[in-house]
Amino acid sequence: MSLKTFVNKSVPTLYMTELSPPVRSVLMTAYIIGLPLYKKEVNLISGEQRTAAYLKMNPQGTVPLLQDKDYYLWDSHAISGYLVHEYGKSDTLYPKDSKKRAMVDQRLHFDTGILYPEFKNIVYPVIGGEKIITKEKINRVENVYKTFDSILANSETKWLVGDTITIADLCNIATLSTLELFVPPTGKYHHLENWLASCKKEIPGYDEVNQRGLDKLTFYLKENTSDNSYWKFIEKRFTYAHTEQHRWEKLRASILQKIPASSRTTSKASSSYCWETCSTSSPGSLANSLDF
Repeated sequence: MSLKTFVNKSVPTLYMTELSPPVRSVLMTAYIIGLPLYKKEVNLISGEQRTAAYLKMNPQGTVPLLQDKDYYLWDSHAISGYLVHEYGKSDTLYPKDSKKRAMVDQRLHFDTGILYPEFKNIVYPVIGGEKIITKEKINRVENVYKTFDSILANSETKWLVGDTITIADLCNIATLSTLELFVPPTGKYHHLENWLASCKKEIPGYDEVNQRGLDKLTFYLKENTSDNSYWKFIEKRFTYAHTEQHRWEKLRASILQKIPASSRTTSKASSSYCWETCSTSSPGSLANSLDF
């Protein structure tokens, strides 16, 4: 079925997949400001993001994509700021004060330019079948953790900007909570780890939105990289605290619906299909489409 443009005059439409950290940051923003969204799941596996209809809306072919009537916007940071400005009852999440907003923007650019590239450098190869994460890559992530820890230490505030949650926290936690599945902080970054704990405990809707997406991504990796020795490490770290067995099976069913029956195996071939055939000209385009 070809991708159709959905327009709901009362609420914006978000083209999305919960596997994507940037999507989850937008969903958390909408949750906090109390904005209902029409959620249109984009089947990255079948390549909906590469169809002419989708590329007309978003030439980058990525998720998330926001449609607000005849207005289209992509990049999770831009979308989150727009939603707060247009639909938020206050500017707490994205302050209008020029200095505070500049600081929020700086932290957003940290996610864009520093944190997310290291996330891609680690996670995308694992999704593609790489069996180890090199010490060099781990060291690069550790350096990012060190910088993040210093930012929090120097600011002497609970959150990334001031004493209230902003979209800077939402965007960074979506990325970092996923990255820590692969390279967990080692216990020496106290400010970072305190911030992580605060985000998980105090961000409204964290479990319903971000943890739910993490659960789905974790399960997806388990289903499609079972021949990948690195999965054993991830599996040891994952608990059923957020996903009881019955919910796990529901997640499994919903995810497998998006995979052709002929490819529903845990073989390397299945993994390759799921992550590499979204576009005939772009191997790994499913992973690449998870961006901002």
